[in-house]
Amino acid sequence: MRLTVMIGTVLTALLTAAILLTACSSPAYDSPEQKSGEESPESAGTVEPDCGGDSLTDTEPSEPDLSKLEYRITWVNYATDEAKLIENCLNQAGMFSSIRPHYPVFRFMTRAELESFTEEYSGLFSFDHSFNGEFTPFSEIQAEYGEDYFTENLLVIAYVIAPSGSFRYGVRDYAFDGECLLMNICRTNDPENYTDDMAGWFVILELKKSEFGSCPMFDAIRVD
Repeated sequence: MRLTVMIGTVLTALLTAAILLTACSSPAYDSPEQKSGEESPESAGTVEPDCGGDSLTDTEPSEPDLSKLEYRITWVNYATDEAKLIENCLNQAGMFSSIRPHYPVFRFMTRAELESFTEEYSGLFSFDHSFNGEFTPFSEIQAEYGEDYFTENLLVIAYVIAPSGSFRYGVRDYAFDGECLLMNICRTNDPENYTDDMAGWFVILELKKSEFGSCPMFDAIRVD
């Protein structure tokens, strides 16, 4: 009887250890090309692109140089209708496919597409707000992207949801595997005191159509 109990105890311990090892494991990215943001903390590992969606164009892109990718940040307030955002975003299929939070991503190939987006979401976001003068309002940023810009370029915007207006965010790095451009987004500050208001930010990427015009998938994920 005592031997049976001892065997059962050992088996239980081994099973528990196996479950813990599985839960602590994280996906690995084989050969990422990355760019680290100047204001972002040091990388804590890489994240494999986890995107969803259909092919968007038929033109083959040239080989991209991720070291040249830059981003802009602007405050747009917290969107209460998250379902509408997820319904219309590019990475809808992958929004719930990972234990890491995904952020809705939108792509704009023309000025008309950008104007249509801002018109549709004007009641959901605060496009004209400067957030105490700290950030340029999105309406002013949008005005910079005219027809000439979209001749050779496109825009990708990720909407980052924040549990406090005191937190700031940036792109820690990028990963591209030929099928998906992934933004690894992290928090860039750690205030001792912070507000309890929800907030929302746009992370804006300017990309060349020759490099990413036919990229079938885009995604943004939190890595901190």
